Amino acid sequence: MPVWRSMEAQDGVAKQHQDSMYGGIDFPDRGGSFVEEYYIRDADMNLALIPDGVTLEQAVMVPDMLCTAFEGVEQLNPEFGSSVAVLGIGPVGLTAVRW
Repeated sequence: MPVWRSMEAQDGVAKQHQDSMYGGIDFPDRGGSFVEEYYIRDADMNLALIPDGVTLEQAVMVPDMLCTAFEGVEQLNPEFGSSVAVLGIGPVGLTAVRW
């Protein structure tokens, strides 16, 4: 999770902040990923409410599909009108195509 209040985040390179987490768990002393309660740094900036009508099963797919697709497109940085190939048109690929 990025440290959104850092100067790196304000400059658009949030992952370069020294305390930024790149996926996974960075608090191993707090019980791992199967705990019932979990500490989220900058929760007001790293979490979102699940809208009414969206099931937990649907909501749990968002971090995988959206973040993976967005990261791929962001790393590629395509220019408007350029051609790209998306290999694997499953949920992540379709999400990437939308971007």
